[in-house]
Amino acid sequence: MAYKVAIDSANPSSSNDYMLLISNYMQKRLNDLGVDNFLVRENSNSLTDEQRSNLIKNKYGNGNNVIVISNRNTNGSVINVVYPLRSNSKLASSIASNLEDVTNKEARYYQLRNSTNTALDDDYLIRNTPNNLTIVIDYGNVDYTNYENIAESVVKAIANFTGVNYLPTNLENYYIVQKGDSLWSIASKKGTTVSNLRALNNLKTDTLQIGQVLKLYDTSEVPTNNVTYTVQKGDTIFMGNNE
Repeated sequence: MAYKVAIDSANPSSSNDYMLLISNYMQKRLNDLGVDNFLVRENSNSLTDEQRSNLIKNKYGNGNNVIVISNRNTNGSVINVVYPLRSNSKLASSIASNLEDVTNKEARYYQLRNSTNTALDDDYLIRNTPNNLTIVIDYGNVDYTNYENIAESVVKAIANFTGVNYLPTNLENYYIVQKGDSLWSIASKKGTTVSNLRALNNLKTDTLQIGQVLKLYDTSEVPTNNVTYTVQKGDTIFMGNNE
């Protein structure tokens, strides 16, 4: 099943529009990965809840192959990821876990029932995009100067959920599995260990797929080939360079 993604963003505040920045980044990266998507709010104009739900339904309909990501922010200290009563927690939990990794803030994922009618979702957009997998992400007071990494963590969760081959923007710390590779051969070639590869990539088995992207190191463990030299009396920058 080919998924489509509607990327929504809360109305801009008087001083910034970080949610649109996050949404624009998500769109660029989903385009890179070949995922059909569109921006619900494309500019600095504000939208009502009804306008948002109508735009999504008019563009993609009410199919269960439609993911809606609604980016919002409050002043809360915790990231909240809300998913529909009609859906399981798989995507929401993955988003929350990834956001915790990049923000170092607690991220909760849960369903929220309407207080008047507990058979209904509390959030208007979730309630009025029936059958869609609508996820509301309230980022709270995270450091938005880090917005690209924040958005990338959500893109990664979407790619993994939809079965799209995820490729990071910078492959320096990653390895793409080739034919004949094993965890042992990759670890030997890249100066790490099999246990580290298992832990970093949450691998339950040692079976690899061609094209699979593996994280190689924690940032603190990336090998370096730099050699230090203590300058001696009489040295110049040209000494030792015979080329």
